[in-house]
Amino acid sequence: MGFRASWMATQASESEVLSALNATRSGASGEYFDFKMSMGRLGTGWTVVWSENEDFFDDPRSAKLSSSFPLIACWVNETIMHSKVRQLSDGQEKWAIWHEGDEDQSHFASSGAPPAELPNLIGTAREQQTADEEVDYLFDVPLIIAENICGFKHDQFMDDSVSFNEILVEDIGRPSASTTAQKSGWLSRLFGRNG
Repeated sequence: MGFRASWMATQASESEVLSALNATRSGASGEYFDFKMSMGRLGTGWTVVWSENEDFFDDPRSAKLSSSFPLIACWVNETIMHSKVRQLSDGQEKWAIWHEGDEDQSHFASSGAPPAELPNLIGTAREQQTADEEVDYLFDVPLIIAENICGFKHDQFMDDSVSFNEILVEDIGRPSASTTAQKSGWLSRLFGRNG
């Protein structure tokens, strides 16, 4: 089935990340994928926050996290072969690159000014894909860019010195009260109920 997740990486400290996300540690630790959300500090100086919630990629708190340090946000869905990476700085997206391979294995797009290594990585992936059409090599390009920047790739072996701690963020992925009210109001109208 594959991963369907998102993660962020920043050079902010773990305490700064917890504060920005309004999160707490649960006290449990292990591999990043052991928990719905986890956080770990890499030897590269980057703090990675892993989430099984794909919507975390667009969490508005990423803008706050990027106000002091550049932030890399990554979304990966191995079920439909979509991958996307973007960099935020000072609360704004500086660049983004993405691949949507479910309908067109040759798809690749970008915005802003992505890293200079991107054209070479795309060229290599296209050559590999021509030689072996069974593998979606372009899917890995955004993930390789992210790894080259911060040192993390979700499907690579992590050494035992990196421990991830489970973190609890109560409101990620939960609809707000106004969203719930809007949904129930629409459903009520659809089924002819008032209230």
